[in-house]
Amino acid sequence: MAADGTGSGEDNPTGRNQVISDTIKIVSTSLLGLSVGCAQCHDHRYDPIPQTDYYAMRAVFAPAMDWQNWKVPSQRMVSLYTEAERQKAAEIGRKRKDRRRAIRKTSRIHGSGMEKELQKYAEPLRSQLKTAYETAADKRTPEQTAALDQNPSVKISPGVLYPVPAQAAEDLKKYDARIAEFAARNHLEEFLAVLTEPEGHLPETHLFHRGDFQQPTTVMTPAALTVACPEDARVEFPVNNDALPTSGRRLAFAKWLTGKDNPLVAEFW
Repeated sequence: MAADGTGSGEDNPTGRNQVISDTIKIVSTSLLGLSVGCAQCHDHRYDPIPQTDYYAMRAVFAPAMDWQNWKVPSQRMVSLYTEAERQKAAEIGRKRKDRRRAIRKTSRIHGSGMEKELQKYAEPLRSQLKTAYETAADKRTPEQTAALDQNPSVKISPGVLYPVPAQAAEDLKKYDARIAEFAARNHLEEFLAVLTEPEGHLPETHLFHRGDFQQPTTVMTPAALTVACPEDARVEFPVNNDALPTSGRRLAFAKWLTGKDNPLVAEFW
């Protein structure tokens, strides 16, 4: 798989076709030991790879890399989670929800605790502290922030448990312990970037005049490089394999690549 810039601002026809051409370049140079990129725009004198061969090779990848029905890298990710791991992660999520409910319940207790704390202050400071406490932290005036800092006993929150009944504090600790226990037995979900093709997706591949995707011409079918085939029998791949849920083009290409009669792969390796 080639570097794909379509996930970071280059998701346009030019960027998509660049990824496809880079992929073909990687496959040909790494597995066949030769470059086919020169044939992308036109035939070259004395070059055994014609432009038709380039687009026949491109047709192999077309169902998975359709530039008119593109998938950016984030859409090609497959989770490595097993079903058991997924169920475990769901259980952790449920326990976290339980903890949030417990925090909300504890917050109500905090409210009554804050009211008791305020009774210790005389007016007008009591009203000033109450207003400061009920004002969102990012909207408090410097005077309100200073008043709360000077009277920290009023700054009651779910993370400050000393004004909360001991039983409520113990309940939160139990929730935390259960979540930690499950999380320790569960690893983060990992993903793998894969190249897949939608079922029944068979886009046409056109030869581009002078390599320009805006000038499509002849429809091309998937086939092997002419120079790597017997003189009297060019290897062509089925447009669609009815025995498979996908086109099967890349599978057929892979079998040809690794077949004992392929002269290029055998020579290269």
